[in-house]
Amino acid sequence: MKVVVRLGRLFSKEAGFSERAFELGKGATVEDLLLEIGKAAPALSCLDDVSGAVDLALANLSINGQAVNPLEPGKRALHTGDAVYLYSPISGG
Repeated sequence: MKVVVRLGRLFSKEAGFSERAFELGKGATVEDLLLEIGKAAPALSCLDDVSGAVDLALANLSINGQAVNPLEPGKRALHTGDAVYLYSPISGG
């Protein structure tokens, strides 16, 4: 299955691309995608030092406009054509 990942401004600068299609196996989850993003963009500041996957404690992720629960990435299935957006956490005061 193919999903398209767009990166927010900070992450796109770090990764060297702003959008990329990822080919994943049938039944892939968000957790699988986070690892593939880490392999494709090892310079991202939001990667877990041990696994090399994107750490959702350091980044926000949405699929088709809906936020992904950062505590359960392995439970969220992906589907062909999903539009994924990875962006840095927003803080304010």
